[in-house]
Amino acid sequence: MALAGTLALTGCGSSSSGLSKSDLAAKTNTICTNSAASIKAIPQPADLVQNASSAAKYFDKIAAVYDKARSDLDALKPADSVKSQWNTLVSKFHALASIVDSIKTKAENKDRTGLQELTQVGPLTTSLNAATDAIGATACSKTTA
Repeated sequence: MALAGTLALTGCGSSSSGLSKSDLAAKTNTICTNSAASIKAIPQPADLVQNASSAAKYFDKIAAVYDKARSDLDALKPADSVKSQWNTLVSKFHALASIVDSIKTKAENKDRTGLQELTQVGPLTTSLNAATDAIGATACSKTTA
């Protein structure tokens, strides 16, 4: 789910007790797939590491995809039977999105310590992929960019 994203979510498959594990998986897979496509469409500048202005523009676009995915994931309400797994997934995604936001802010401020935070993206993505796999959203780990 690395750099995940966009979907107008509906209440299909929901009940008064929340979305089932399979419904959450389906909706999460769609968010992942759409987010990965959005991120892939954002060209990474060749001077990303050397040019703070280029990095800021790039991460501004990437952060917008993450913000949309965060909003979409937060809108999903799990059934009690999967709530613990869902909360773990959402927590991991929020951590990853926060790192992306921090990298963006540091690039805007020409703070090169944001480059060090890039090394956190891979491990957080791996951890997030394990959480998405645990609920059955296996397309997420296959869309990792």
